[in-house]
Amino acid sequence: MIRKYLLYAIGEALLIFIGIYLAIWFNKRTEYNLDREQEIEVLEEIRSNLEHDMEEIETELSFFSVFDKSCDLIIQYFENGTAYPDSLNNHFYTISIITHFNPNYSGFSLLQSKGIDIIVNDSLRRIISEHYTSLYDYYGQYNQERIDLWGNDSERLLKNNFQMMLIVDTAGNTVGYELIPIDIDELKKDPSFLANIRFLQYRNRMIKLRANWVKKSIADLQSMIEEELKIR
Repeated sequence: MIRKYLLYAIGEALLIFIGIYLAIWFNKRTEYNLDREQEIEVLEEIRSNLEHDMEEIETELSFFSVFDKSCDLIIQYFENGTAYPDSLNNHFYTISIITHFNPNYSGFSLLQSKGIDIIVNDSLRRIISEHYTSLYDYYGQYNQERIDLWGNDSERLLKNNFQMMLIVDTAGNTVGYELIPIDIDELKKDPSFLANIRFLQYRNRMIKLRANWVKKSIADLQSMIEEELKIR
């Protein structure tokens, strides 16, 4: 009789243990599935953001090429001493433009709110973090430096040159405006002007290199996310 009750007690304890184990397993499985759903949501949001960012950086790169060409034409004019062509008005305005890369952070912000560990793939998690916290910040520093060349009162070399020009709104123009020198002969006499144009061109080429790094990082991250979503 005692043996019978002992077996019954053991069986009952075993059933309780199995029930608890299954409940814990079910809860963990439910939590895991919820995490994976949230991971997919985050990755899809980041993927959408990267499409926007790629368009932004490609627009920047296209403008950098136009900017470089405008610098070349202005430099050629000052070096060759030919008659002033009105087409340079457009190029003067082009090199006064400051573009701004404006990436979309909504997907990365969502990831931070969910917890970055929600990304299971260690390499993907690391690259996403570096892309948004390091690369974009690094590129943004060069954007700010370009803005400071025009807006910082301690660096007036470029502003002083371009204060010698009139801005004109021209319908149908490539960029919509022109900068017309008030006295082109005075600009020719200013030895700093051509040096400043060369400086602008050099800075433009340097930031274009960095923009290409950003473009490559976006493309690489897009490919990694696409592969990750395929297996989810």
